[in-house]
Amino acid sequence: MKRVSIILSFMLLLSLSSMLFAAHENYSGSKWEVTARAEIRRLIPTVGAPATKRAMALTEYISQEYFGNWINNSKVTLEYDSYQRPTMLVTQSWDAVDEIWYDSIQETAIYGQDGKVSEIVKQWWDGSQWIMDGRVDYSWDGNFLQNVQHWAYYTEEPSLILEQNYFYDSETNRLSNVVNTYSDWDRFFDMRVSFAWDDQGRAQEVVSELLFGEDWMPFTKTLISYLPQDTSNYNTYYNFMIKQVTFGDHDIYHMHSQILLHEEQEFELSEEMEWDIIGKYVYNYDNDSNMINSQYLFYDGMDWVLQEEEDYTYDDHGNPLSWTAAEMQGSELVPWWRQLNTYNELTSIQDDMSPAFPMAIRIYPNPFNPETNIAFELNSPTLLSLSVFNVKGQQVRNLYVGQMLPGNHSIIFDGKDDRGRDLSSGIYFVRMQSSEGAVSRKMILQK
Repeated sequence: MKRVSIILSFMLLLSLSSMLFAAHENYSGSKWEVTARAEIRRLIPTVGAPATKRAMALTEYISQEYFGNWINNSKVTLEYDSYQRPTMLVTQSWDAVDEIWYDSIQETAIYGQDGKVSEIVKQWWDGSQWIMDGRVDYSWDGNFLQNVQHWAYYTEEPSLILEQNYFYDSETNRLSNVVNTYSDWDRFFDMRVSFAWDDQGRAQEVVSELLFGEDWMPFTKTLISYLPQDTSNYNTYYNFMIKQVTFGDHDIYHMHSQILLHEEQEFELSEEMEWDIIGKYVYNYDNDSNMINSQYLFYDGMDWVLQEEEDYTYDDHGNPLSWTAAEMQGSELVPWWRQLNTYNELTSIQDDMSPAFPMAIRIYPNPFNPETNIAFELNSPTLLSLSVFNVKGQQVRNLYVGQMLPGNHSIIFDGKDDRGRDLSSGIYFVRMQSSEGAVSRKMILQK
């Protein structure tokens, strides 16, 4: 089984989130086993070329498995708004018999007026329509992420299956630790990931702990070292984490700022309560500072033994085109997985975490009963559509389609569907689409 580096250090935290549904479905009763499964996913290194190279957006990637030749496994396509923020991600699976791609999962990101992600809605395709599968809610205090809640829709009522609380040092304002509370039906357990930063503001040590009673018990530790020419700092890491938090289980960004890793050494706490080194990742770069190779070596008590290797290729702009994973079988490395990336040039070079989207929607009152005002401002004449969706992703009301002049506008939503029937109490989403882009907002009908 492929091991996990804590590449870019605390990014392991996000990979744990990506495994929450699998851990929930396959829970065996052992906290250690669930944690081990959570660490199976390895984040692909996303250290890229300098920012002077052309900005591109990852719009599609295909994952393939190797069985003597490369076989398609899944395909992910992405959509972005005018600020290059990812707004929709659709995963398709490969049908090898009919040789077609079929829809599997759809994820939609919703941003607040401050430009920060507020919610992600997850749906699965049942063959005829998108069905609500889960959602992720985000809470912020200014620029500081405070809380992330992961909900699963196993029944009509959502179940909270993972909550993450972020804590910061009161003197430095740097991330101190993140506490993850996992739930599985009537069982709960807590995991804490703590960070130590060096004088340059780079992640130096990451420690994972489990809560037993009132005591935190450490079980893994990673020490990170960097190449002498590395110039990254705390803001480099934190800003990248904020970007990744939108679709934490998908690798959709590559880092333009330089983070030049040398090694990551992994330790495990022994029964004698001592840290034993168990393995390390070693990284190699080309002359353009692109990571071209990473190796995982296991320490058997006497020697370092190569277990796995990953190789990367890049386009002329420093964007990762592919990564290929291989593992040792006998005395040779055998490929087993690869990812192929497709990019499109961005229409704007604004940062992905730019301020609010220009077509901000204001809903008042919210919650509402029986009607509410949907207000917005347009900067130029545009063809506009305004629609209401339920939590299953089904359109229940088309409020407006047509040309609209610039200026302030307000449309009343009376809480009815397209057939004039009263909608039931619950959460709905209003989505506005125009030539300026798209934006969605949550509203609550409360009778």
